[in-house]
Amino acid sequence: MKNKYRLFITAVVVCWAVFLCLPFAQAQELGKDGAVAANKVFYYQLGNEPITLTSDTGFEFAVELPNGSYNVTVTAPKSDSPQVMEIRAEDQVRYYTSSEHLVNSVEAAFEVEVADGELNLTFSGFAPETTNLEVSEILKFDFGHAVRAPGYIKMPADFGFDPELGYGFAQPTIDKVQNRLNRASTDPLYQDAVRFSDHGRLSSNSFDIVLVPGRYSFKYAVGTIARMSIYVNGLPGVLNITGAFTVDQFEMEIPDGIAKITVTGKEGTSYELAWLEVKKIGDEVSTKPTIWLGGDSTVCNYYPLEPANKGAITGWGQVLPFYLTNDINIRNYATSGQTTQWFREDGAFDGIVEQIKPGEYFICQLGINDRNKILNSQFKANLEYFVDQIRSKGGIPILVIPQGRADGFSVDPQGNLTHGVSGWASLYGTIRLVAFEKDVLLIDNAALSSAYFVSIGEAETRKLYADNTHPNYYGALELARIITEDIKRQEIPGIYTTPQKTNYASDQTLKLYTPELKNASGEYIYNLDQSPVRISMLAKNTGTESKTVTMIVELVDQAGNVIDTAVTTQQIDAHSSKPLEVQISTDQAGSGAHLRIAAANGDYGNHVVINGSEITMGGNH
Repeated sequence: MKNKYRLFITAVVVCWAVFLCLPFAQAQELGKDGAVAANKVFYYQLGNEPITLTSDTGFEFAVELPNGSYNVTVTAPKSDSPQVMEIRAEDQVRYYTSSEHLVNSVEAAFEVEVADGELNLTFSGFAPETTNLEVSEILKFDFGHAVRAPGYIKMPADFGFDPELGYGFAQPTIDKVQNRLNRASTDPLYQDAVRFSDHGRLSSNSFDIVLVPGRYSFKYAVGTIARMSIYVNGLPGVLNITGAFTVDQFEMEIPDGIAKITVTGKEGTSYELAWLEVKKIGDEVSTKPTIWLGGDSTVCNYYPLEPANKGAITGWGQVLPFYLTNDINIRNYATSGQTTQWFREDGAFDGIVEQIKPGEYFICQLGINDRNKILNSQFKANLEYFVDQIRSKGGIPILVIPQGRADGFSVDPQGNLTHGVSGWASLYGTIRLVAFEKDVLLIDNAALSSAYFVSIGEAETRKLYADNTHPNYYGALELARIITEDIKRQEIPGIYTTPQKTNYASDQTLKLYTPELKNASGEYIYNLDQSPVRISMLAKNTGTESKTVTMIVELVDQAGNVIDTAVTTQQIDAHSSKPLEVQISTDQAGSGAHLRIAAANGDYGNHVVINGSEITMGGNH
């Protein structure tokens, strides 16, 4: 009887505990082998939640949460009637626009700190019954054994995986991972790191995190390294990371709720993580179509992505986003020294096949490093394999014939300057053959770039190269321009190109890039002949604190009168970028009308225009 009585009391206590913890229990999902998810995720349909009305179109919503960092995602349809749509969190404007200037439905996402056990949100212009809210905990890990950075989980090398916490090292032994100190820094995030010893993307010394299934952003900083790559569950996150203390991020689906993170590089070199932030992306947030790149050292990324030294080696894939609209995402899986055979075997191509979605493009430029390493027949078979695998997933392959070298000039018998690809010519003929036989889109970068090099001459061409083989920053820009111009010439659907965008204005850690004008289909346009006109400006925050940024767009007639003004405010999270977008009707603009665009620090009601950010576009401007 005593045992039965104890069991009854225990059951009552457990049920009462679950009841008290019910608001948080919905996030405690079980992961692999029964481990608890490390992050908590909360979902709300605000029409079913206790809200406080503040006006005919406004309401407040508060939810109790443990203190910490959260990613807040709000999705709602575009209002049928013209009205202001605003979201405040902790009394700060995080999102603002007017419904008539909204391009599509609302997809607002921003990070927020909860310090008093409650998240307070205020909505204006939203209907509760059609407004969905997702609040997800951000996991922040500070690797190493020195002082813990505020707001981060300290993660020394000997912290083994804990199923009750949902994170830790799979093999926390000194032969697998070691703590490292960086005495040159006093910043807790950079004064230490963890070094991974095992080589390979599937190495056993992984850092494992159990997560609520979904799509995630992985933001990170490396330690003292020369070159390394990051993988999640064997799939490439970022390849060819160069330079100590580089900060970057990538997104990846975690459908099974487990992220096994490995870092690797050239065997015998060091690969380190200083810190890592893992953030779930809202389930209802639409994902941009992705262009997947495969290639070698003339295509891959080098860090920093926008180097101060423009003479440094730069891959054209690194600068390709400057010639494409902000609606397209680029994943660059090119690496230094890559061949078709190694690309087929090292997991990079497998990562693309695993992740590519129907209708997305795979652009492949390989061949420079294949010469004298494999037979021409195997080179051809590898290209055919890439094409077949991509098509099997509904993707669209594009083959690119590599550009020639800086020293590829000669003079023909008639005394004309020529430029060619010399010893690579036979392999490049094979690329053309595969494209012809398998009806694959082809960009002849060799012929196109050689024609351009001849037009500017050998001396000017050499200024575009860091050495005889590798382009510098300016050369990479020219190659990306040549490739995107050919994409436009061929009218390849779904890839919308732009003139070169630049970081045309800055304010401390905020960088602004040339605005782009687009029609309703997303295609870049130069004038205001089509209505409505979409205006998109990429804002990048390289700092450690979030920034509130406002874009102001004025439609001005020929006489200088302002016909309409579109405004949007967005929060740009730390070490992140986001396009600011509005649309404006030009039906009543008349001839000679143009757009006056500017960006400002602060929200729509309290801001300071950033010096140099005002730009005029459209019309004759």
